[in-house]
Amino acid sequence: MFAAVVRFLPLITGAHEAGQLPEGASPADSWGDLYDLPVPGAPVLVEFFTGDTDALTITRITWMA
Repeated sequence: MFAAVVRFLPLITGAHEAGQLPEGASPADSWGDLYDLPVPGAPVLVEFFTGDTDALTITRITWMA
C-alpha cells in the first residue's frame, strides 16, 4: 500500500503546483485549506494542507481497512 501512496503523491503535488485541487479531494475542515483524498485502488486516505501557495504539506495518511 505504501508504494501505491508514493505513486499517487505526484498527482496531488502536480495539481497544487497548477493552482488546483486534485479531482476527488474533499474539505477536511471548515477553513478549506485541509483536504482528504482517497488513493485509487487502495484503502488509504491522504490528508494534505494547501494553505501556503509555495508549499504542500501531507498531514496524515490513514489506512482504512
